[in-house]
Amino acid sequence: MNELSLVNEDALERFYNLFFRNRLAHAYLFVGADGCGKMETALAVAKMVNCQGKISKNSPYCDICSSCLQANNKSHPDICLIDTAEDTIKIEQVKDFIRDFRLKSFMGKIKVCIIRSAEKLTLEASNSLLKTLEEPTDNTLIILTSVSNEKMLSTIVSRCHQMNFPLLSTRKLNATLTEMFKMKAEEAQYLSMVSEGSLGKAKDLKEKNYFEEKNYYIDEFILSFDYDKALKVILSDKIKTRELLNVLHSWVRDAMLLRSSVEDSRLVNIDRIAELKRFIGNASLAEINELYAQVIKTIGLYNENLNIKVPLMMIKELIDR
Repeated sequence: MNELSLVNEDALERFYNLFFRNRLAHAYLFVGADGCGKMETALAVAKMVNCQGKISKNSPYCDICSSCLQANNKSHPDICLIDTAEDTIKIEQVKDFIRDFRLKSFMGKIKVCIIRSAEKLTLEASNSLLKTLEEPTDNTLIILTSVSNEKMLSTIVSRCHQMNFPLLSTRKLNATLTEMFKMKAEEAQYLSMVSEGSLGKAKDLKEKNYFEEKNYYIDEFILSFDYDKALKVILSDKIKTRELLNVLHSWVRDAMLLRSSVEDSRLVNIDRIAELKRFIGNASLAEINELYAQVIKTIGLYNENLNIKVPLMMIKELIDR
C-alpha cells in the first residue's frame, strides 16, 4: 500500500478465505482499542463481499466497479452503517436498520450492517438487535465493533464470532510508520512511542503535525527563558495545555532514562537528545525525580479542571535552576 491503511490485512485475508469457501457466519464482533483498524476492516469486508470485479487474496476488492465506488463514497444501498457521536445507540436506529435489512439486496449480493461502538447500544436496542441475530436473513452480514465485549449484552456477544484486534508493538508500529510514510527515523520513533500501539492514533497525530507541535512546546516553554507569551497562548486552549503536559511528561521521562544510562532507543524525544543531555547537566536523579513528581501532580490538577498556571511556573523554576 502507498498510504497508511488501518485495515487489518490478516483479518481481511481471513474473511476472504471464509467468503471464498462460502463459510461466512452471519455476525461478527470486532474487539479492540480505538485506532486499531476495526471500522476500516469492517468497511473493507463489506466492500469485498459486494465487489463486482475479479478478486483474489492479494486484491480482495477491485476498487473500480460501481459497487466498490459506492462503498468508498458510503452511498452503497446494501451497506448500512450505524455510527453516532451520541452516548447511546437507541432502539429507533436499530429498528430502522432491521426494517431495511430484511428487504432484498438492491445489487443482488450481500446486505451488510456495521454498528460502530456497539457498547453504546441501550438495553432496548440490544434486545431488538438480538432478535435479528437469533433469526438471521439469508445473504446478510452484521459486523459490530467495540472497545470491550464486557460492556455489551452477553447474549449478543455469544451470537457473534469474535475477532480481536491487537495493538502493535512499538517496534512494529515504528517500522510501519517508516515504511508507509517514508518519514525520518526520529519522527517515526516519537509517534510510535506516544501512540501506545495504535496505528490510528499515530496516523491522526501525523496528520496534525504533532511532531512539529511538540518541538514548539520544547522550544517555547521548556528551553526558553522568555516563555510568558507562549504560556499565555497555551493556557488559553485546553487542547494545547494538555499537549504541553504530555510533552513535559515525555521530556522529563527521557531525562530520567538518560540519567540512568538507558539506551537511546527507549527515548521518546530522540531528535532532541543533544538538548536533553545539556538539560540534565549535573542534575542528580533525585532532582529529576522531584521534577517528574511535580509534572505528575500538575497533570492530576489539570484532570480535576483546576488552574495550573502556578504549578506550571513551579515546573519551569525546577527546569531552569
